[in-house]
Amino acid sequence: LNRVLNINPDHKVLPATLDKATLCAKLENGKVICGETNIDIPKHNGNLKIEKVFLKPRAKAYKEALTEIKTADIITIGPGDLYSSLAQILLVDGIAPAIRKSRAKKVYICNLMTKFGETNTYGVSDFSKQIEDLLGGDVDYVIYNKEKISPARIKKAKKDGELAPADYWDKNGKELNGDKFIGVDIVSDKGEIVHDAKKLVNIILSLSK
Repeated sequence: LNRVLNINPDHKVLPATLDKATLCAKLENGKVICGETNIDIPKHNGNLKIEKVFLKPRAKAYKEALTEIKTADIITIGPGDLYSSLAQILLVDGIAPAIRKSRAKKVYICNLMTKFGETNTYGVSDFSKQIEDLLGGDVDYVIYNKEKISPARIKKAKKDGELAPADYWDKNGKELNGDKFIGVDIVSDKGEIVHDAKKLVNIILSLSK
């Protein structure tokens, strides 16, 4: 990947594990769905809530990845689909404990939109809670988008399986704690609803000061 993506020699792309494992999700009706694609693009009733995710069989962390986590200044989790992209990394044996023990600042970058079959009714607090449950500990910061997205862009996103912007209010209708939850404009200005890389990098680097 370093070669294919032409990564700067000063940087690295490392796997979480070299073991072969399959991501599985247990739904609220007890049914188990296995395979990242089957979770990402549900053939089952996508309105059913995911209760638990796990790897089958268990996988052991790649040693060099653990070393980099241990010596990192900042650890960012995301952006990415909660259950079909991020969970499987945190489920690898050794990854979550290494992140918890690291002195690095832990930053979770919340999804811009909810996703059918995974996070149907999630708000920012729901996303972050699931990440912290998988991590087995707290993150220091949660970055989320507070910029309004145009109805036209949202309509297009819904056709691609997205549902609605991730709500930034908690269950009690109050705004999230501003010390931990950082609500800013991090969405691309036009086109597909994705995180704007430059905006995001500037915010992340500001947290390292």
